[in-house]
Amino acid sequence: MKKQVLTFLLCVFAINAWAYKGQYSTVAGSGMTTSKSESLATRAATCAPGTSRQLMEFNNVSALLEQGGLLFLDRSLSKPTYEVPKGSGVKAIYGNSLWMGGTDTNNNLRVAAIVNFRQTGNEFWAGPLVPEIGNTDAATCAEYDRFYYANRAEVLAFYNDFLDNGNVNAVPSNISNWPAFSPTGEPLAPFFDANGNGEYDPENGDMPWFQFKGTDTEIGCDSDHKVTMFGDQAYWWVFNDKGNIHSESGGDPLGMEVHAQAFAFNTDDEINDMTFYNYELINRTTQTLYNTYFGNFFDVDLGFYGDDFVGCDVSRGLGYVYNGDADDATTSGSIGYGLNPPAIGVDYFQGPFQNGDGIDNPLTTNYQHAIDSAGIPYKGIGIGYGDGILDNERFGMREFMMYNGTVSPSINMNDPEPGKPVHAYNYLQGLWRDGSQAYFGGCGYAGQSGVSNTPTDYMMFYDSDPYFWATRGVEVPANWREDLAGNDPGDRRFLQSSGPFTLEPGAYNNITVGIVYARSSSGNPFSSVEMVMHADDKAQALFDNCFKILEAPPAPDVTAQEMDKEIILMLSNSPFSRNANESYTEVDPFIILPDAAPYNDTTLTQAQIDEKYRTYRFEGYLIYQLANESVGSGDLYNPDKARLVTQVDVKNGIKKLVNWSRDPVLGYLVPQLMVEGSDNDIKHSFSIKTDVFTQKPLINHKTYYYMVMAYAYNEYLPFDPTGSPDGQRKPFIQSRQNASGA
Repeated sequence: MKKQVLTFLLCVFAINAWAYKGQYSTVAGSGMTTSKSESLATRAATCAPGTSRQLMEFNNVSALLEQGGLLFLDRSLSKPTYEVPKGSGVKAIYGNSLWMGGTDTNNNLRVAAIVNFRQTGNEFWAGPLVPEIGNTDAATCAEYDRFYYANRAEVLAFYNDFLDNGNVNAVPSNISNWPAFSPTGEPLAPFFDANGNGEYDPENGDMPWFQFKGTDTEIGCDSDHKVTMFGDQAYWWVFNDKGNIHSESGGDPLGMEVHAQAFAFNTDDEINDMTFYNYELINRTTQTLYNTYFGNFFDVDLGFYGDDFVGCDVSRGLGYVYNGDADDATTSGSIGYGLNPPAIGVDYFQGPFQNGDGIDNPLTTNYQHAIDSAGIPYKGIGIGYGDGILDNERFGMREFMMYNGTVSPSINMNDPEPGKPVHAYNYLQGLWRDGSQAYFGGCGYAGQSGVSNTPTDYMMFYDSDPYFWATRGVEVPANWREDLAGNDPGDRRFLQSSGPFTLEPGAYNNITVGIVYARSSSGNPFSSVEMVMHADDKAQALFDNCFKILEAPPAPDVTAQEMDKEIILMLSNSPFSRNANESYTEVDPFIILPDAAPYNDTTLTQAQIDEKYRTYRFEGYLIYQLANESVGSGDLYNPDKARLVTQVDVKNGIKKLVNWSRDPVLGYLVPQLMVEGSDNDIKHSFSIKTDVFTQKPLINHKTYYYMVMAYAYNEYLPFDPTGSPDGQRKPFIQSRQNASGA
C-alpha cells in the first residue's frame, strides 16, 4: 500500500497510506435508513468476487481492466497500472470505479461504491441480472467473469467478406463468441443484425456493432438507448451490484446491471494518449429510486502519488490532476515523471437522463433562468438542452468533489469509511462525508483558513466558470486553484457526479468518460493542465462526432508480380473501400474554421461549408521500401527503416505538403515535409528495379519489403506561424489501415 507521510499546513491534504486504519466517529443521522425487514444476506446472491483481468494497451496507454467494478489497480501487488506513455514505467492513475446511490420509496438508502479499492470487500459481481426480479446466481456470475474483445479492423474485414460473397468463409472466435444475449434472452453486447431476424447469427453477417462509413451499418451513436461499439479496439464486459453483500460501502443494493466498454484509438495525435469508457446502466428491478446520483471516482496518482493537486473546468465538465511542484520525484514506491511533469484530465462527457418535464430545457448563461427552467449554461454540465427535442436532456458533471486520505484538517474530509454508505452518498451529492456543505476558497471545508461562506458545487474551478454556475449565481474571484490557495500537495481523490434524478424500473442510462494526457515542456506545472484542456477540446469533438474518428483513405490492395531483377506492383481498391474509384472524401470534425470571411459565409449551409472547407480528398499514393518485415507505419520517416521509392498524385497543381506539429521537447511548432508531389496524375502499375537502400539493381531470389500508403489533402487556409496561425496545420493525412481494415 501507499507509504504514509504526514504534513501539516493550514489546509493540509496529507498522503493516504493504509486506508481506513484507526477509529472513526459516528456520522449523525441523515433521515435515511437501512431496511431492517430482511437481512442483506437474504437479499443477495452467493456470487464469488470477479477475478478476470485484461490489459488494454492498443495505443500509447497501457491499463489493467478488472471485473468487479474497479479499474487500473493491480490488487495482487497493490500497484497502479495506468501507464502513459506506454513503456515509460510511470503510472498516472491508482484506481477508478463507478459510484451510485439513491433512496427507495421507504427512504432507505441504497449505495454501490468501491470506497476501499476492494481491500475490505466487494460491491459488484460479473454477469447480468434477471429483468424485473433483479437477481442473479453464482453460476451466471462465474460464466460472465471475463472480457469480450472487439477489433474494428477484424469486424470490418469480416463484414466486407460477407458483402463480397453473401456468406463468410470463417467466423473469427471474437465474433462467434460475442455475448449478444443474456441467458434469459435480454440484449447484452451491441451487435448488428444483418438480416433483421432478432437473432445473433454470424454466419449470416451478424457481428459486433461498430459504425462503418460507406456501409449500411452506419447508424447514430445512441439508437433506441443501445450504444454501439467504439474505438479501433474495445473490450466489453457486464457486471451487477446484486451478486452478494456490499461488504465495502455496507449499502443495500440498487439492482443495477452495467454494460461496460473500454476503448482506444491508434492515431498520430493527442488521441493516441487517450482512453475512453462507456457504461450503460439498467435498473433491473421493479423498484423506483429517488434522489439518485451516479458518479465516477478517481484516485489519480501522477507518478509519485504524494505531491499532486486537483481541480476542475466547469465549462468543459473536466476534472484534472497536476503536480504540486516542477519536479515529480522518483521514490522507492513509485517512479516520478521528473521535470516538467504532465497532467491528466477526465472529461465526464455524458451522464444520466434528467427527469422528464415535457419541455426542451434551454441552454442559457443566466443562472437564475437556468434554475427556473431547469436549463444549463455550459456544454460540460449536460447535453440535449435547447436542441428542440423534448426530454432528451442528460446531465454532465453536476458536482465535482475532491478529498484526501485519512489525515486532513477534519476527519470529514477523508475517504468514506467502510460500512458507512451515507459517506459515499454525501460525496456523490457534492457534500463532505459528514453531509456538510462545501464552500468556496481555501480547501473548501467550513472553518478552515481562506474558506468563505459561499456554497459551491464544484471544487477548485479556477477561471472556468464566468457565469458562476458553481457558486449558484454568486460572483466570486476567478482564482480558486490549489497552488494559488496555498494548499499542501498530497494524495488526491476526486469524484465527478450527476443528479439528482428518479430512476424508474427498467430505465437505461449512459455514462461516458474520456481520460486525457498532456505534458508541457516549459512553464509551471499548471502549464500541462492548459495543454490537457487543449487536448480535451479534441476529445470533446470526438465525442460530439459519436467517436467517429477522422479516417484517412485506406491503403490500396497491392498485387506483386516477380520478374527477372524486377518487381511490378499493381494497386487497386475494393468496391467496398472508402477509396473505391479513388473517390475518398471525409469531413474533419476537428477543423475549427476562422471567424473571418469566407468561412462564415451566411449564404452557405453548414453542409456546404463542410464540403468546401473541412473536407479531405484523395490526393495520391506513396510507395516505400522497408528495411525488414518489422517496420511499421510509424517508421516511414526514419531513413534507416523506410525509404520512398516513388509517389503519384492527382494532377491538380498541389505538390509540396507540409504538416506542422508541436515538438514535445522544444515546445513549439515545427514543420515536416510529408510529400513532394509530382503532379503527374495517378497510375496503378509500378516497375521497381532498384533497391533504394543500396542504390543497386534488385537481386533475384532475395526478399524485399514494401508498403503502399494512400494520402489525402485539405488546406482551407495555409498555415503560417507568424502570419496565419489559424491556418491548416495538417494538410496531409495518410492511411491508418490497410484495404481489409487492419
